[in-house]
Amino acid sequence: MAVGTNGPPVLNGSPYVYPDKTLAKLREQLLLRLGYGAILANPPPGISETLDAFLQDVHEQIYFRYPTLRQERWWTVTTVQGSRFYDVPYTGAYLAGTDISINQGSPDSISQLALDFTAAGFTDGMVVNVTGSEFNDGLHTLGTVGTLSTNLSTTTTVTAEAAGNLVSVIEAGGANLDLREITYVGMLDGTIWNEMIAGIPPSLFNIDQQQRPTNYEIREFIEVYPEPDQAYVIYLKGRMALRPFTADTDVTTVDPWPVFLLALAQAKAHYGQGDARIYFQEFEALVGGLNEATFGTKRYIPNPDLPLRNLPYPKMNPPRV
Repeated sequence: MAVGTNGPPVLNGSPYVYPDKTLAKLREQLLLRLGYGAILANPPPGISETLDAFLQDVHEQIYFRYPTLRQERWWTVTTVQGSRFYDVPYTGAYLAGTDISINQGSPDSISQLALDFTAAGFTDGMVVNVTGSEFNDGLHTLGTVGTLSTNLSTTTTVTAEAAGNLVSVIEAGGANLDLREITYVGMLDGTIWNEMIAGIPPSLFNIDQQQRPTNYEIREFIEVYPEPDQAYVIYLKGRMALRPFTADTDVTTVDPWPVFLLALAQAKAHYGQGDARIYFQEFEALVGGLNEATFGTKRYIPNPDLPLRNLPYPKMNPPRV
């Protein structure tokens, strides 16, 4: 990895992969540690659902309670001349439009008129989430992906639906920016960095010419002002939003080890196993160490509304970033 002279790191090789584990793998490990290894493939009725509930609840609790475990990264948005509104950055393949139709056939398919599935990053066999459609919202598995259309696998059935609705096709398991966890917004104009100002005062609406945007607002979308006169790259630094954690193939948004330890402790307490307290203590020690590495104290949990620049300066880099 090389660091540019005036910007975020540029990856020359394979990027660092943040540790994660699937819901199915964590559930299997819980079953083993609870003593169900001999019947791992066929556990008692209801126990898999109970363990999933523990894992999902703990996953959400840890994400919101411990900011140091949430991954921060750079996100980018490229402006289009004359456009003030932009979607929230998303790391997976993503397309949206009113020209997307869903067709029954042999096989079923998703088609569009002007967008490009291949350029957007969709690949054969990818699981996607369709939203905004009239009949076909939910998960679908892609077969053969082309430029203007993509076939759906034979295990996916659809209802024919003409174009017209604003339909989104999103790669399942991708990551998006949490709009509440943005710590920096700036624009790269050629080789010059310009920090953008939060908020768009109504007085700026008197500017009716296109130029380099100086202000932004975050709602369900990103708004910039004035209208851009050309393509610029907006860099946002912020944390990843909580990803779905319900399907067997879904992965954790935070480090999986604290999720496993706390879910194991709760499950052992639930089933009356006397060593539950050991895993509660291991969880507290692990999270305490991560907090200490980042914030200088094991028990310090920062106020999420406190600006990042006012946080205590870290004594050392956290073990996993």
